[in-house]
Amino acid sequence: EITRSIAVQNNSHWTVIGTTNWLELDHYSGEGNQDITLTVEPNTTEAERTAVLTVQGVTESASIKIRQEPLVTTLSLTPEKTTIDAGEHQVPVTLSGDAAWTASSDADWAVPDQLTGTGGTTVRITCSMNNSVNARSATITFKTSRVTLTCVITQGGGTAPTLTLPVISSITKYSAKVDCTYESPFTVTEYGFCMSDKAQPTLSDTKIPFTGTNTSGSFSTQLESLESAKTYYIRAYAVNSYGTSYSEEVSFTTGGTRPDEGDVVPPVLAPRR
Repeated sequence: EITRSIAVQNNSHWTVIGTTNWLELDHYSGEGNQDITLTVEPNTTEAERTAVLTVQGVTESASIKIRQEPLVTTLSLTPEKTTIDAGEHQVPVTLSGDAAWTASSDADWAVPDQLTGTGGTTVRITCSMNNSVNARSATITFKTSRVTLTCVITQGGGTAPTLTLPVISSITKYSAKVDCTYESPFTVTEYGFCMSDKAQPTLSDTKIPFTGTNTSGSFSTQLESLESAKTYYIRAYAVNSYGTSYSEEVSFTTGGTRPDEGDVVPPVLAPRR
């Protein structure tokens, strides 16, 4: 709040016209020379405001223009850039400051959960799954009366699943257990193991399949009816809409001898990388 004094010099009756609600005068009319005390209320908006006061006498008038500066506000955001994979995400954008702002996105796959606000908050950008193998980007814009801020979200393209190295355990002359896990940005429709007595088995060899509709998971199987003292090669696999992935290969040797005379040869686990 600010007070100012205006000197009126006149030899007749006068009246002040053109007042506004953010200005207050200690009197609005008078006779002859007088001082008017003007009280200006604080400007709580981000816009400049002006008023023109006119002192109207009997035959003449005089005017004064009053200009009040806008409220100075600030706004900043983090992060300015971020990268996500092809799956669905909610990306948080943190706003700091006290300015009023509006938000917009240049991409329909990245949608802010708030479009207007004042001051600091966290705006969450809902990003839908990228159904393309190509990466894409979206710019989220936050505007105030003074600044324009942006956050650029880059989303990777779709990829086939990834798998861990299979783990072989509980090896006997005729059986073994195998475990593995997978992750995928998209739903995996089939996964499992493929096995052969030759290196680098594929789905055209012995296949042990599972079905599901998850983007990650663990799976295992008990291999039965194996031959004793024989080396087997095994890889895990998983399938999504982008293709089929194989894990790295592992090999193991069952116990026993040939012909089957007992567990003379100990089990062997030999990961290949």
